[in-house]
Amino acid sequence: MIELDAKVTVNNFQVAVESFVHRHGMGYLEAIMYYCEQHNIEIEAVASLIKKSDAIKAKLEAECEEQNMIQKQPRLPI
Repeated sequence: MIELDAKVTVNNFQVAVESFVHRHGMGYLEAIMYYCEQHNIEIEAVASLIKKSDAIKAKLEAECEEQNMIQKQPRLPI
């Protein structure tokens, strides 16, 4: 596998992941892994894209909390 290409931007990554989630009914973690497979990218290489995308980061975190993959963070009631 290869590292990130200069053509891969945060916006392109976010649109692609959201598309996989909505079209194919994938979870965010699964969609990110699928994106990496399709573009022949190391999973570690997209970490910087996830960190830069607040939307993907928040949705991935919520999904992982829901599935008890990470400890739930206390939140203020809205």
